[in-house]
Amino acid sequence: MAKFNFQDAVRQALPGLGARERQSGWEMDSIAGLMEIYPYDDWVACRFRDPDRANQVIRFGTLNRCSGKWNWHFTSPNRNDADFVIEQLERIAIAPRLEALERMKQALGEIAAHHDTLRSEAEKDGNDEQRRYHEERRNVAMFPLTIEGVSPAPARNPLSCR
Repeated sequence: MAKFNFQDAVRQALPGLGARERQSGWEMDSIAGLMEIYPYDDWVACRFRDPDRANQVIRFGTLNRCSGKWNWHFTSPNRNDADFVIEQLERIAIAPRLEALERMKQALGEIAAHHDTLRSEAEKDGNDEQRRYHEERRNVAMFPLTIEGVSPAPARNPLSCR
């Protein structure tokens, strides 16, 4: 029986998480900023470029709070171990979140357009109640699309190494 190729299994999943191959290793945008990923035969080395930020957001795994290293070691890795590492990376990857957001924006836009059509028809028919109803529904659908994605800067971690 052929030995499971842990390194290849992890490498093959990385593009689906938005990771980009570099000359050595990979890099991926995450909720904790840019991170480097290096798959090996029996472990995956990860390092966040901004350890302070990673310290504030990463709440699982063994994050080295000073170096930003977030490594995953296995003795004889199998498919389950590869899937586990991929799931951990998926939890923090930005690309799948952006894709989901785009799908949501598209769906909300379609709902708003539908209510625009119904509002116009009600206006032509002189039905003010229906016109107001569809105008309100359209505005409800459009509301999430009008919010800027700005969040306050996270508080500085007192345990920071910097």
